[in-house]
Amino acid sequence: MWFLALRHLRSRPLQTGLTFLGIVLGGTAYIVFAGMMLGFQGDLVHRLLSLDAHIRISAREAPIKPEQFSGVFGQAQLLDWKRPPTGLHGNRYLSNVAGWRTVLDNEPHVVAWAEQLVRPALIRNGQHERNVTLIGIEPDRQERVTNLESFVIHGSTTELDRAPGLIMIGRPLLERIGAAPGEFVDVVAPNGKKMRMKVIAVFQSGTQGFDDSVVYTSITTVQGLYQRSGEISDIVVRTDDPADASAIAHDLRRLSTDKVEGWQEAHDEVMSVFMMQNIVRNTVVFIIVLVVAVGIFNILNMSVTHKRRDLAILRAMGFDGAETARLFLWQGLLLGGFGAVFALIAGYVGLHYIDQIEITTPFTSGTMTVAWDPAIFARGALLSFGASVIASWFPARAAARMTPIDIIRSTI
Repeated sequence: MWFLALRHLRSRPLQTGLTFLGIVLGGTAYIVFAGMMLGFQGDLVHRLLSLDAHIRISAREAPIKPEQFSGVFGQAQLLDWKRPPTGLHGNRYLSNVAGWRTVLDNEPHVVAWAEQLVRPALIRNGQHERNVTLIGIEPDRQERVTNLESFVIHGSTTELDRAPGLIMIGRPLLERIGAAPGEFVDVVAPNGKKMRMKVIAVFQSGTQGFDDSVVYTSITTVQGLYQRSGEISDIVVRTDDPADASAIAHDLRRLSTDKVEGWQEAHDEVMSVFMMQNIVRNTVVFIIVLVVAVGIFNILNMSVTHKRRDLAILRAMGFDGAETARLFLWQGLLLGGFGAVFALIAGYVGLHYIDQIEITTPFTSGTMTVAWDPAIFARGALLSFGASVIASWFPARAAARMTPIDIIRSTI
């Protein structure tokens, strides 16, 4: 049967070649497109989790609303605010740090955790000044939670604990304030207290907004600047599987009134971008399947029309409707099978080429990131093969329904 199917395809080489090319291009387009988009998503998630934790536990602050004062002033029916209450209520630090330490030490999915003290500050060097986020960390513990050390281009995070008043800042921020490693700058707290600090390390993550606004130091340095001994504002947590961070955070949230967020909730705007990209990818897949299927349907449908005389001979020789249908299904299988194989090869070559494309910016340099997930190649091959089989079913069914007398009459 496959021999006859191959003879039918070879009898119309131009149409067969164009259809085969469409199958290959369809599968290749999906593999390359999906590899690029998923590679971008993976790279972005890697960057986010390299600098931030899978889960962040912080003090909960909520806006003050007039409704919260209902009943406070007795049973008065009329209450007119000259100026409605505003601002935030709640703590700016964790009140039960010891309790969280015990919980996290006994949580099986928690790999590591580290305490932080995060506060706003002003960094000043001569006439240059910049508002920044001052993050006090425990260098040894922080390294187990994030990959911050991998972004350090001068010095080391471990030096922050060597003495009070040592800081690590991003390269763009260092250039904006006109400072250099080894020099001293002033860090000013909102309460007006100023501390002279030495730049002993520089990092560069490639995320401009982060590198330009974050300063790292030890927890004790921030506590001393703000005169809040023993204060902790955040606990950052690393889990055994980043994908489960949201579910683990949901379970931890039940244990306290503190704010517990997985990285998915903390970066909701990024997840929204991922959802839109997935919608675009699925739309492209649908269009590819449609184009491939229509191309195969056209060539096999035309083959049924032009091969009526051959079909009449085959039916006269004893071919029944099922065998006639299998003849055209074999044509779809041959086109889809070979098309899927060539799509895999072309897709691999295309991704390999894209993976070598260099991307250079004023602050970073590297190459395109693509995803080499075997599932992408499997779906691309299945896309080509499945579309071919499905599209060949309709011409095969039409050919099977034709009776020998109808075939003879249509050829006269």
